[in-house]
Amino acid sequence: MQSYFDRLTERTSIFGKQTLYAWLRTGQDDKRSSGTQQTVSSLMADPAGRSSLRAAMTPLRAAEVEIAEFIFENAEQSGTPRWLPLLYAIPPLMIVAALNAYFSPVRAVALTGFCTAVGLLLVLFALHMRYDETIRAWRMRMDSVFHLLHGIIAVAALDEGKYADFCLMRGKAAKLGGKLARWPVPRGLAESVRDYFDWFFLGKVRHYFKQVRHIQRNSEYLLSAYRLCGELEAAHAIAEHLNTRSDYCWVEPGMSKRVEFCDAVHPLLSDAHSLSVRMDGRGIFLTGQNGVGKSTLLRTIGLNTVIARAFGFCYASKAVLPRLCVRTSIQNVDSLLEGESLYISELRRARELLQEGAEESSYLYIIDEIFRGTNYLESVSAAAALLDRLAEKGIVIVSSHNAILATLLANNYTAYYLSRESPSGLPVLKRGVLSETNGISLLRAHGFDDEIERNALKVFDWLNRYLAHPLGGESVLEKKNTVQDKGGLDAA
Repeated sequence: MQSYFDRLTERTSIFGKQTLYAWLRTGQDDKRSSGTQQTVSSLMADPAGRSSLRAAMTPLRAAEVEIAEFIFENAEQSGTPRWLPLLYAIPPLMIVAALNAYFSPVRAVALTGFCTAVGLLLVLFALHMRYDETIRAWRMRMDSVFHLLHGIIAVAALDEGKYADFCLMRGKAAKLGGKLARWPVPRGLAESVRDYFDWFFLGKVRHYFKQVRHIQRNSEYLLSAYRLCGELEAAHAIAEHLNTRSDYCWVEPGMSKRVEFCDAVHPLLSDAHSLSVRMDGRGIFLTGQNGVGKSTLLRTIGLNTVIARAFGFCYASKAVLPRLCVRTSIQNVDSLLEGESLYISELRRARELLQEGAEESSYLYIIDEIFRGTNYLESVSAAAALLDRLAEKGIVIVSSHNAILATLLANNYTAYYLSRESPSGLPVLKRGVLSETNGISLLRAHGFDDEIERNALKVFDWLNRYLAHPLGGESVLEKKNTVQDKGGLDAA
């Protein structure tokens, strides 16, 4: 996902990146997805307009600091401190106290003036020390705010009909930009004198609180502007990306458990071979030889499903699927630092898969090599129980070398295997369980002698006679899914 996100957002600002990231994480509802599709299609049909829009969004790409959280935080703050008006009184009071200390003939008044001036000077030091780092970080965020407002104005100048929402926000963007701008220090002063002048009159501190006040008062407007710019640039990034590809389609909505991909490819692989996948209510139990591409197939299905939920398209010639939340268990590893063995890591992830999400959603579970971290009998037993439960909660695609699971899970899963077609060497999917494995044949390729290979084959043949096709295995788990097998997978 991170590699795909990086490729999609190569020339996108932080505003567009945050929007695309949010869509990938949570998806879009049908109405918003339809609007995004219309915007993307319109941009793709108008290369000149797309180029003009990219130029208009140049101010957005100049922003260096993300400000979404910053805007939300300031929208929730109570306001500026009550003592803020006193800041305006400190410099003149300090001047008056210093004049009294210097010119007053009365010793007591002069001493009082001196102490007051020193005290106020210490207050100035304290205020600068307290807010110096805060103001530095604030100014970086405010730069992004100014770029956002400039982006609104620049896009609004393109086409009033096409970008009407930006036109409605343009006037307030210009007005708010003027309020947030810093009042100028007199330019007749030397630069060093201007800095002292600014320090003495608390120019940066006072302006900081002024900006905080305006940000809080206009937080809803800024959030609307952020979403407007982010969504438009996200649509522009998608249009630019799709303009370079021909292997995509817009997704058609499907029933709750209907998933169909025709000629699906992995978007990050330049030489990816297309495969077609169709499921109607049943999971897939996938076997295949080592290195044949099972994990790549699982990632292709998962990545395309996430992209379809987020953007409304995927990398296939045709796709039909409902809104699915993808949950995976693919890269479980042991960890010495966390004190987790491989099996404990797999159990933790499996438990997370069973947990309900925060919102109602249909799930697609993708599991690669389930429960590798324990012995064969326990691995098969635990896997059968878990996969049987997951089949009740959503659609499951699982790969495993434990072929006996195909029989145990026959009530809810259809078995397929992935192999390479001869002589082309291209992957092909067929119904059934893999019968010709290559794990033992790889012994010779990796330097093991003939005797080890022969003995391994003897043990394999003996085990295979007893375990490959167990009688009555399909009745071990109670049949819970009465949906007829309508699934199908075939190579493109």
